[in-house]
Order: sequence, then C-alpha cells, then structure tokens
Amino acid sequence: MDTLIGKVPGDWTDVRMAQVCKVLAGPSGASINQGARRSLDVPVVMPRDFRNNQIVEDNLAMITLEAAAGLSRYRLIPGDVVCARNGELGRQALVGHEQGGWLFGTACLRLRVGASISPRYLIYYLGHPAVRDWIMRNATGSAIRTLSTKTLGSMPVVLPPGAVQSAIGEVLSALDEKVAVHDQISRTAAALRDSLISLLVAGSSRINQA
Repeated sequence: MDTLIGKVPGDWTDVRMAQVCKVLAGPSGASINQGARRSLDVPVVMPRDFRNNQIVEDNLAMITLEAAAGLSRYRLIPGDVVCARNGELGRQALVGHEQGGWLFGTACLRLRVGASISPRYLIYYLGHPAVRDWIMRNATGSAIRTLSTKTLGSMPVVLPPGAVQSAIGEVLSALDEKVAVHDQISRTAAALRDSLISLLVAGSSRINQA
C-alpha cells in the first residue's frame, strides 16, 4: 500500500490525524512569569522545551496558579504529544508522568491520542522526513510558518497493527534515551570547558602581571 511515508504492508491502515487524535491549539493571552519559580506556579511547555522528543526543564516558563485555574482545558496528561504550532515546525515531545498537569503554550498544538494509536509511535511518525516535509509544505505564512489545527487534523497518518506500533516505539525510545544521555554529557563537558577557560585565562593574567 502506498502512503505518505512510502509503501507499507497491506494490513496497515491510512487515516487522518483527526480520526485518531484530538488536536487543540494553545491558549492566547496567558500571563507568563519568566522570573524565579514559586512553589505553586504551573509550568507552561513551549517548543523551545522540546529536545530528543522529550520535554526538558532547563528554562520553563511559569504561570500563576490563579491564572492557570482558567486554563484547565489546556492541561497536559501523560501520553499527550505536543508539537510546534509556528516558527520552527517539525518539533514535538511526548508528555511524561512528571509533566502531568502542566500547561502548553500558545506556540504549541496538543495531540491527545485515541485508543487506536500509541503515543510513542505517533512521536516517531511525526519525525519521519516525509511527514516533516508534509508539515512544511502545508503550513501557511511566509515570514513565520504556522500550522493550524485544521491542517494538522487533515494530515495522513499510517497505522500499523498495535503490536507493531509498540515495537517501533520501544526501539526508537531506547535510542532516544541514549541520545539524551550523550547530549547531557556533551552539555556538561561544554559548561566545564567554559568554566576552565575563565579560570585559566584569569590565572595566566595574574602570572603575567607578577
């Protein structure tokens, strides 16, 4: 069977995103607190927080608990998939248990999966080069490319049998974990290098002045 991602086995099905997921765009006008996090603040996920198909917590935006109370429909639950709505399209992340109850921001679209599709499979399907190309071709705008809920809902999605979805998700998520570990090692090493540069330059300067 020929699909968006090429030829696949005959027992795979070809559907539209809206048939297997509920697509919701992020809220507008939310008051985001970029300062120090308080104990009752609620994190707001943005595309900049997506790395290796996961949500990283390096620089999360926050919203007050009072403001979050009026945004309950934008709360995340484990297994949701969030993807970029505008700007750097083709980025996405899977919501884990520790991110349950967080909110997603204006620049995001949330995909809440139905029973027929695995969240892990969906994450990697969205990362397929042909799917990323479809997203870029169907986004609107010239200066800033934007992906609407209607457009994403119309995107073709290829569904393997459930066991195949699970196998694909398990294999690729294991590789993602390895990539995340190496990425953290690289970042830590770079930070150590930068610290040592400052120390060594300062030390050399003092020696030359002696």
